Amino acid sequence: MKEKQRDDKLYTWTSLGFQSGVFVSLVLVTIGIIMLVISKTKIADAVIPLSELPQWLLSPDAKAISSLGIAILLLTPILQVVIAAARFAHYKDGRYLSISLALLCMLALSLFLSAT
Repeated sequence: MKEKQRDDKLYTWTSLGFQSGVFVSLVLVTIGIIMLVISKTKIADAVIPLSELPQWLLSPDAKAISSLGIAILLLTPILQVVIAAARFAHYKDGRYLSISLALLCMLALSLFLSAT
């Protein structure tokens, strides 16, 4: 019975992380699109490269808000792996913790290589 409770808690936390990431992303993209429509900017011109996103976030711009929403949506699966790794560490489950950490290293490496 205890194993089922652990699985239920892990599922609950990862599900909550996924739902939160998607919801925040949806809200930000919706706000950005509404601001773009109001300002009559072409939506095709509203793309900001991820490398330039931090400097754009200092100004409340519709392009920056939409791009932040997309970036959060892209980072949501990474959040799920971080939550799972934290839960496995809490449960002292070395096998799945090491798998989660190896996956995080691969994700970090791919993000680093894509940014360069």
